[in-house]
Amino acid sequence: MADNSISPVRTRGSFRVWANLSLRVKLILLFLAMALLSVGTIAFLNIRSTSAALTAQTNENMTALAVSEARNIGTLLAKHVSAMQAFALGESTQERVAAQNDAYSGGTEAILSELAKLDEQWVAASDDDAFVRERLNSELAYELKDVKTVVPDFAEVFLTDRYGGLVAASDRTSDYYQADEGWWQAAYNDGNGAVFIALPELDESTGVIGIDMAVPVYDQSNEIIGIMRTTVDVTALLDRLAEVKVGETGEAHLLLEGEVFVGRGGESESFDDPTALAQMETSPTGAIATSYDGHSSLVGYATISSPTGEQYISDLGWKVFVHQDRGEALAAVALQTRNTALLALLIAGIAAVAAVVMGRALTGPIVNLTNAMTQFTAGDMAARAESKSSDEIGALASNFNTMAEQVGDLLTTVQARSADLEERTRELEASQRVTFAASERISPDEMLGLVVDLVRDQFDLYHAQVYIVDEEKQAAVLRQSTGYAGSQLLQKGHQIPLDATSLVSRAIHSGEPVLVADVNQAQDWLPNPLLPETQSELVVPLKAGGRVIGVLDAQDMTPGRFSESTVALFQTMADQVAFLFENSDLLARVTEQAETLTVFTTQLRTAAEIARQASGVLDPEQLLQQVVELMQSRFGLYHAHIYVLDEATGQLNVRAGSGEVGRVLIEQGHAIPLDREKSLVARAARTQEPVLIEDTTLESDFMPNPLLPQTRSELSVPLVASGKVLGVLDMQDDQAGRFAESDVDTYSTLAGQIATALQNADLFTAQQAAETRFRTVADFTYDWETWLGVDEEYIYVSPACERISGYTPQELIDNPNLFADMVHPDDRAAIEDHMHAHSTTAETDPIEYRIITKDGQERWVGHACQAVYDADGNWAGRRGSNREITMEKQAEVERERFTLQLGTAADIATQVNAILDPDELLNTVIPLLKERFGFYYVHVFVLDEAAGELRLRAGYGEPGRAMLEKGLSIPLDREASLVARAARSKDNVVVHDVTVAPDFMPNPLLPDTKSEVAVPMVIGERVLGVFDVQHDEADYFTQADLDVFSTLAGQVATALQNADLFTAQQAAEERFRTLFDFAPEGVMVIDVDKLAFDDVNERALELFGYTRKELLEIGPLAVSAEVQPDG
Repeated sequence: MADNSISPVRTRGSFRVWANLSLRVKLILLFLAMALLSVGTIAFLNIRSTSAALTAQTNENMTALAVSEARNIGTLLAKHVSAMQAFALGESTQERVAAQNDAYSGGTEAILSELAKLDEQWVAASDDDAFVRERLNSELAYELKDVKTVVPDFAEVFLTDRYGGLVAASDRTSDYYQADEGWWQAAYNDGNGAVFIALPELDESTGVIGIDMAVPVYDQSNEIIGIMRTTVDVTALLDRLAEVKVGETGEAHLLLEGEVFVGRGGESESFDDPTALAQMETSPTGAIATSYDGHSSLVGYATISSPTGEQYISDLGWKVFVHQDRGEALAAVALQTRNTALLALLIAGIAAVAAVVMGRALTGPIVNLTNAMTQFTAGDMAARAESKSSDEIGALASNFNTMAEQVGDLLTTVQARSADLEERTRELEASQRVTFAASERISPDEMLGLVVDLVRDQFDLYHAQVYIVDEEKQAAVLRQSTGYAGSQLLQKGHQIPLDATSLVSRAIHSGEPVLVADVNQAQDWLPNPLLPETQSELVVPLKAGGRVIGVLDAQDMTPGRFSESTVALFQTMADQVAFLFENSDLLARVTEQAETLTVFTTQLRTAAEIARQASGVLDPEQLLQQVVELMQSRFGLYHAHIYVLDEATGQLNVRAGSGEVGRVLIEQGHAIPLDREKSLVARAARTQEPVLIEDTTLESDFMPNPLLPQTRSELSVPLVASGKVLGVLDMQDDQAGRFAESDVDTYSTLAGQIATALQNADLFTAQQAAETRFRTVADFTYDWETWLGVDEEYIYVSPACERISGYTPQELIDNPNLFADMVHPDDRAAIEDHMHAHSTTAETDPIEYRIITKDGQERWVGHACQAVYDADGNWAGRRGSNREITMEKQAEVERERFTLQLGTAADIATQVNAILDPDELLNTVIPLLKERFGFYYVHVFVLDEAAGELRLRAGYGEPGRAMLEKGLSIPLDREASLVARAARSKDNVVVHDVTVAPDFMPNPLLPDTKSEVAVPMVIGERVLGVFDVQHDEADYFTQADLDVFSTLAGQVATALQNADLFTAQQAAEERFRTLFDFAPEGVMVIDVDKLAFDDVNERALELFGYTRKELLEIGPLAVSAEVQPDG
């Protein structure tokens, strides 16, 4: 009841107080209240909206930066995993891993026990141990090393089988058995398979940050047969992340399983609030305000993922976060709040003064002012108070108008800054779209073309283009450009010399961006008539590995288009484009080199095969015709023919030609004068140098032949032997550019071998006048065919059985179990399963297996079979086809070493072809081989067929001299001799490690021999001797070495036979001259065609009483008349 009585009294008292106040006071109080309320409301709303907008924009920028860096990391991880999976899908990889799996025997306990023993052996073994070398020097190991070369970030790569045993490695691992490792078990995933990516680890000793990765290896049935693992060097990637700066305090880091990874040299950092980590774990991207490492911070974060959405990347849960001190991040918000508060206080003070002054004014001006303030408060920033007097009311109106102007300017400034932030965000998003799209392109030109188009379109520019530095031309060459103007510039091959005065050259030399806000004010700006609207230009260098590889040139029609923030953004984008371009260009070059190596190797083997087949042919006509036919078919040429030089007439005559055209040219007696200027063939013969025409339509010296209308490219190679031109090998093709400079060495080597063989054939014909030619049967490779009857006994075995297995067909027929015995023990189970299958089904899948030949060699055989039925449809057995595929299983030749050896072989062949003395020939070859190839020792044995032994004919250095003095010889039938075995088998004999070879004969004069190759020197079916090479390193010789040695041995054998034939011919001529000159009766040699004396001996001169000159001049008719009786 008391409260009810007090309230009305107080209300009435307050009203009486207000009613008793003067109008001036009332006006002052009312004006102050309205002014403070209006200004405070505007300031509060302005501060609140501006702070929210700036804070949201800051969070979005930090989140966008985190997303960009997270995508970069995810893309790199996905690319490395894809590279490993691509290798794991290789057929050779699967076969080798499966082979090791199949090699185990017994149950799981037996296998694990065997692996434990192998692991102990591996740990205890040295690097030179054969067991270690088998895993580090195998073909698969070299392929893993090639993977490291192609992907430089891979620190080591190795493969295990399904049980964890090591199959092959690029570098030696600490353990052989890997299945007890956590990464292996995660990748194996209980047989289900999974991609394993470990947390980054910093090696304190080297400063390298690595990530272990492992992927399963599947077979064709999608079952896991092994695990492939690598360690990826991500130091550069994470260093680049650490270099990301936002303001003075902002940095970027990785968040891995709740822990902050700061990379190299960084101190430990962490989130102070666990709830912040929980919030980051539940959202893939976002921004939060929290306490980080003791500082109030804003944090933008994003989950690492790849653009192609690989689940195993997202499942890692790794995050990139960008943090910045909250005070620095929101500095603009604090400044805006402070300025607004100060302005509000200022306005409040002005309002107080104005209220006192306006209290003396009339009610009308006060109402007018109140109305103006009401309009302004409602949002009409153009509202102003009328000021018609200079009294207090007029001053208050003027002050109010000034306040309105200031508030309007403040709002305009805030709006302008918001627009600038929006523009920067748009440009950042455009830059991300450019780099993301470019990362998905493999071809360098395709990537650059996409980049310039996206830069122009995403940034709404007038023109964009990319120049690449050409060090050879010393110019910046235009590589990609947009629009019609760009296509015209590319078509003209537009380029800018590096020493020219231009924005492009300045950016290349300085390595810094070059910005021209107004091209009309720039002295070194080069106008382009195809781009007349350019008003501003930005040139940004493309830098990779610390060097400038080109520039990104952007042009616009608006002066001042590019700001400083745009320059920084373009530089970041240019760095990413340069990195992608370098990787793409490297991949393109590796691919091109691999394709070139394949073509080059095929050409060399084809040339060697042609030379081998031709070396045994001693009939010149047959030799040349066989060569051109083989060359056309093996090299796929449009036409090939050989001209032979007739020195007497100075004509180059067609001696052999491929196909019908070659036959017609020979029948027509086609010839070319040696002195004809406009003839490629004549020029090659005169200069003794190859002549190459890549496009005949552009060559004035090309002489078209109506029989060969489709010729578009031609290569003429002289046939030179003993420094003498014998003829020209001419090859033509119907495709321009078919022959390249890289082909010249191959064809020159082949031409030299053809010339030597041709010279050899001519000498042989001269010596053996009674025998006109020899026929050499080419050694064609035929499959080993079998017919197994219903009683499981062989009905038929083809002769190729002996060539492949060493066993005659009859041996196999007599002993049906012989086939199972010759199969490699590791492959017998698979063969038994296959045989059982083909006895119950009509068709079976092909199978590959190994055999042990009669002489103990291991060979691979590809087998396919099918059922045979008689005329009545009854099963008559099984027809099988076995093809030797050993070569397909062998490792590829190392390119550089093979090319060097081939060039050396060609040089040696050139030198030895000119030597006709056997001893001089061998004493020239031996030092060349030893010194050029860097061998430990080289010597040559020559076969004495009569004595049945191989005698040392030449050797290198003091050991060779000592062995020659002792008359070293080896019986041909000696079993424990590599040299004798090579001569008997007519095949190369190689020992990779002499310490484990039972038939190696150690020589006390050569104590350091570790590996040896014996190569027979064979002409046709005849063995001339053995070319023996030794090295002081084990496992030194490769298949490429054997190919070169075989070629060298053939060349040396041909040259040696040539020299022996020449020596024999000279001896025969000397014997003939001795018999002729010292005959007791007169002997005269008559040329029946010319009816003249060719020669006479001394006894004939004595009988007729003439001098030699007189007798040769008068001829046989005059002498005959003198000795006839009269009448």
